[in-house]
Amino acid sequence: MKFAAILVLIAMAVLPARAADLRLCYDIGLGPENVVVSETGATHRRFYEDQVMFLQIDTIEPAAAAYGVAVVYPDPENGMPVCQAAVGYSGVDLMAAKSTYHASEGLTVSIPTKVYDPETATSVPGDPLVIKVNLATGLISRN
Repeated sequence: MKFAAILVLIAMAVLPARAADLRLCYDIGLGPENVVVSETGATHRRFYEDQVMFLQIDTIEPAAAAYGVAVVYPDPENGMPVCQAAVGYSGVDLMAAKSTYHASEGLTVSIPTKVYDPETATSVPGDPLVIKVNLATGLISRN
């Protein structure tokens, strides 16, 4: 039920984001149909006592950069879920993500990515997507 409520909060809009962006889900058109679902659970992870959820997303187009990650976490002011996302990768590997926690900075999650290489027309390893979530302040950022 809670998962379904979170998916409903990932609303619809129109413009895709570039890989460098971290934006509100509804600002980049993410809805429940963008969440990648797998029977093995390899497409979502929970961190920080299950308060922060990372979901693999697929925007379908552009095909060479359709994947990304949505981050759902509670708003510190009212407890309602907030969803932000980074898209524009040809692949993300949530199962290989590594996390750390520092009291002053919050949760840091590093996610391996793949990016499209136009010279070879293939996906190659990219820089990790590093996302910081500070639940005390409600701030989320990416490096």
